[in-house]
Amino acid sequence: MRFDVHKIRVHLVNELMETPQVKEVWHDGSDVVILDFKTGESVAIHLVERYISINEIEYLFAENARQGYYTILILWADMFMPSDGQVYQADDWMLALLELYGGKIYGYDAWRHAPHIFEVGFTRVGTTYDYMIKHNSDVNIGHIGVETVETNLPNFKGFWRVGRFDGFDAKDEDSYWEDNTTSKKGYRPTMGYYFKLLGIASNADRAAVKRAYRAMALKHHPDVNPHEDTTRRMQQINDAYTRITRYLDDEDARTAS
Repeated sequence: MRFDVHKIRVHLVNELMETPQVKEVWHDGSDVVILDFKTGESVAIHLVERYISINEIEYLFAENARQGYYTILILWADMFMPSDGQVYQADDWMLALLELYGGKIYGYDAWRHAPHIFEVGFTRVGTTYDYMIKHNSDVNIGHIGVETVETNLPNFKGFWRVGRFDGFDAKDEDSYWEDNTTSKKGYRPTMGYYFKLLGIASNADRAAVKRAYRAMALKHHPDVNPHEDTTRRMQQINDAYTRITRYLDDEDARTAS
């Protein structure tokens, strides 16, 4: 198995070194690959080859965040993931990863000596915790990006710095106003959505957040803007500001601890 992990790590490093947004990639021979983006963010990618509990997931994300890293966990699929097409009742640690990665878990395997990093999709069956499992095609490593995600599971709540392979392409302002919560079943906006709605970077400080909120509120207030969706937009602006403020409070508390 160590040989397979080595192949996956080499494959991952080689692909990341060819990714335009990545500045530097390094590792110390362990199962963790670190990369720095040209925009300043850093990501720790963990290749997991043993059982991992929900407490360990929480610890890894919290400890990496303390060191300034976003986190990607890629699990040995043949060992830990249900088979393709199987209906499976997700474990608590799986539910945590599904919250973090938007309904999927990243897996790796070395089939016929070729390295593969791919998505394992979980589609909920009915109202239970049963899921239909689908092993999807390889991820596009070049689409790697970062996001801050809020989770609300009973035993896994908080804001987390998450790295993902599905990209976070910039969109024009009008697209931010789309009510994705109703247009896409099961979709919940991540923290990045709220930062983008206010027109600021995800690492903006409190002062920048307040300035952006005031500017957006002035621009879209019903008294000054005749747009027919002004009231709804103001509700979204207020919601974004509230959520970002709560996120910053959570970050401060985590740093203080």
